[in-house]
Amino acid sequence: MTHDQFVDIVELGCDAGIRFSEAVPLDMVAVPIGMPQRFVVAGSPAFVARHGMPTDPLALLAQPCVKLRFPSGVLYRWEFERAGQRHELNVNGPLTVDDQQLAQRAALDGVGWAYLYESSCAPHIASGALVAVLTNWCPPATAFQLYYPSRRQTSTALRAFIGWVQAGHGQGI
Repeated sequence: MTHDQFVDIVELGCDAGIRFSEAVPLDMVAVPIGMPQRFVVAGSPAFVARHGMPTDPLALLAQPCVKLRFPSGVLYRWEFERAGQRHELNVNGPLTVDDQQLAQRAALDGVGWAYLYESSCAPHIASGALVAVLTNWCPPATAFQLYYPSRRQTSTALRAFIGWVQAGHGQGI
């Protein structure tokens, strides 16, 4: 099962879950999985030609952006940090989506700036289909964590997967 909604993995009978470290429940065992994730702001070259490039994060408040809504209904606030300055912006825009892939598609189609995982949009940036901006304001975030209950016997399959991850094989996840 995969989706972005926060769920109780014990209640659902799941062996484990994956979340960013700050969202892992305190009563769970967590194992880092993959590399730290970084977000970037990206738009199409045609969009940049029409709207210009923002010079700082606050300039995004006056430009069309593709907003991201969590399953809870909460809108994601875009996060920026540089030299001790921190901004969390509730951007404006013509489109709100609940999926990173849709946000990326909207950016490629020129709808607005999108706040995307760098790893997923890197091929589009490399090809010139997307332009990344404000990269010096987008430091790496935390890595994902594989988490599982500390008070439940771990299955053989999960123990094998945890060993595989700890051996460094989960870096591409």
